[in-house]
Amino acid sequence: FFFSSRRRHTRCREVSWARRCVQETAYAQTSILNSLLVLPQNRRCADCKSVGPLWASTSFGTFICIRCSGFHRKLGTHITKVRSVNLDKWSQELLDLYKNLNNELVNKYWEFKLGYKFKHPTEQSPPEIVWQFIQNKYVNKSYALPNALDPVTKYKQDLNPARKSECIQPPKEC
Repeated sequence: FFFSSRRRHTRCREVSWARRCVQETAYAQTSILNSLLVLPQNRRCADCKSVGPLWASTSFGTFICIRCSGFHRKLGTHITKVRSVNLDKWSQELLDLYKNLNNELVNKYWEFKLGYKFKHPTEQSPPEIVWQFIQNKYVNKSYALPNALDPVTKYKQDLNPARKSECIQPPKEC
């Protein structure tokens, strides 16, 4: 199979354009995520409060540290999905979710029952303590706001008013 030089040149331009688009998209994604990470509400891991989280639990809408990301992965993908801020590709839908949520807001739901005197696990806490806290927080929902939707579900429901109205439709009168 033989390509003329003109076809080869056109193909090279197409590949170059596609590569440039991917690079620009990745740069835009990184810029968005980095702008979210510098917000005071996101500067610390949602679970252990360590500085500079570079991972995210996309199921819960939180930024987490690498150590806590391991515990989230251990929970299983049926409970939480973990992504790297720098290494993974994020959909526009996921970026929009994170633009509308932050660790502080999400923790108001997941840590509702914790008093201000509660001592969170830290970077120095033994792994068993952090693991137990994360299980209690997300799996057992021990600290969550009762009778309320979690922030990610609420955000998705608010995006789709049709589904919301189906759920709360009053009974039809005869």
